[in-house]
Amino acid sequence: MKWPPQETAGKADATNVRIRRSWRNRRSVNRTSRSVDRLADLERSPYPCCVTTILRSRPIRTFFIAVGSVCCLTAVGLALFTHAHLCLLAEAFEERSVSYVQAFASSARLWKDDPETLETAARLLLGGSAVFVQVAFDDELVVDVRSGSAGSKELPPVSSTPQTRVLPTGATYLDIAVTLDGSSDALADYARMGILLASVHAEARNTAWIVAACGLGFVLLVSAVLAWAILGWPGRRTRQQEKPETPPDRAITAGPLRIDAAARSVSVHDKEVQLTPKQFALLRLLAREPGTVFSEREILAAVWPESTYADSKDIKQYVYLIRRRLEATVPGMRDLIETVPGHGYRVPLSNDDLPLTAD
Repeated sequence: MKWPPQETAGKADATNVRIRRSWRNRRSVNRTSRSVDRLADLERSPYPCCVTTILRSRPIRTFFIAVGSVCCLTAVGLALFTHAHLCLLAEAFEERSVSYVQAFASSARLWKDDPETLETAARLLLGGSAVFVQVAFDDELVVDVRSGSAGSKELPPVSSTPQTRVLPTGATYLDIAVTLDGSSDALADYARMGILLASVHAEARNTAWIVAACGLGFVLLVSAVLAWAILGWPGRRTRQQEKPETPPDRAITAGPLRIDAAARSVSVHDKEVQLTPKQFALLRLLAREPGTVFSEREILAAVWPESTYADSKDIKQYVYLIRRRLEATVPGMRDLIETVPGHGYRVPLSNDDLPLTAD
């Protein structure tokens, strides 16, 4: 690929977009520098020339993937919890209903010889949650009272186990039949009752609303934590970012190197060096404290404060480019930037036996 990259209209693919964004860092910083780097073709850089760390698609995509995963896991967990809770509600309601019918059956056995009293008691039960009441002696139906919702159609066959059935109106009820003598034989003498499940449904709706509200609150809380951890919020700064910078009007002299921050100019042995803004910022950072080793973390915080994913490859790339420009301007000046293995980079305290001072 030729450098500088050519911006061709109509070819705005992902690669060209990244190249054009990184090309913005190559604007001139003084009057004599040009947008076209004439030194770039002298030697190929072993590091990527495209800085893609300014793109925010990666953290945003990671954030949405993490939030989506949290939502899915939360939904599955709440669904399992709600199902288990509803099963417990149904079991408890069935136990209470069976006990209720057994208590009526005990009384019905005493009123076997008084059908009028038995029917009156059965009609009183219709004022509650019961939709029909039946009492049979010797396979003969003695009492059969129903509410309006139960209709006049024939009811399903009697079952010895509680059954959930549906009324013609669409309401569901629990069909319970128990023997009058308390035996488990075939139902001959029995009391049968249909009890509406409206209370269970109402409690299930309330539980669902509470669970949904708790789930939403949990997802919002986790999303806020993920936004802070992945995207970062304004005002979140490291100590290195809070470190005060050198005043812009200060001129720095490091041996043969002179940096005029106000004029944005760099010279070596009075020969001007053409640098891009990022290169200028990196060299100025190293030269303002000669002998001090700047770690990669400190360099990233000072030169790329707005980039979340800038890394050591970007630093190596720009150090390489600065050294190449210094060498092209004055041979032997590439050693103005020293690499301290395992620690970082620095401008040495002495270079060619010349003291380094700051104006």
